[in-house]
Amino acid sequence: MPSLIKLPFLFLYALAIYFANNRTYQSVPEKERPVKGFRELIIPRIRLITELLTVATVAIEATLLIKQYHSLPANETGPLYVTPLSVLGCIMAMIAGYIRHRAIATMGPMFTLAVTIQDNHKLITHGPYGVVRHPAYTGAVIGLTGSVLYNFGPGSIMQAVITWSPIMPYFQAILFASLVWVGIVMSLRSGVEDKLLKQQFGKEWENWAKKTPYRLFPYVY
Repeated sequence: MPSLIKLPFLFLYALAIYFANNRTYQSVPEKERPVKGFRELIIPRIRLITELLTVATVAIEATLLIKQYHSLPANETGPLYVTPLSVLGCIMAMIAGYIRHRAIATMGPMFTLAVTIQDNHKLITHGPYGVVRHPAYTGAVIGLTGSVLYNFGPGSIMQAVITWSPIMPYFQAILFASLVWVGIVMSLRSGVEDKLLKQQFGKEWENWAKKTPYRLFPYVY
């Protein structure tokens, strides 16, 4: 039974990631992107990478949980189990999914994965953009933190598969570092977007920045 207890959390985690990314984004031609470089080449592809990794890890974890349930006595706990950290990670992923879904829906067709100013671009200041200036990044950072807690903590899929191959610890280290890198890049990217929006909207952006002084987290940053 301890094995099956984790299945609902796995389902909720997968659902949260789905809602965080389940939008159709308008593509922006390379020549219309004012910000270029390696970072801007990778970030728009994070959605696809996230979806592929989530599908893979959820499928593997669900399979291992069912196998663990059938192979262990009811009173024994296998390598996959629920912990306070995994519950916290799942909750953070759900919160992140809601925030990103609201932020992207509020921005509408103007939301893109590339840093750009579109034709007839409007400054969105209501909804979640009245709380922080870059709520989609807020959701991303919270979601990445939740993913680390859920997937790398005790009783997690990454801890369960670490003995599968000698290269697994290196793979996990690279994946963990990549998640941290994306979180940092998201935070820095908000400053680049603020600069472009200020150049485009001038006084309107300044008034918004006074009313909504925080980029990602109220009273923090």
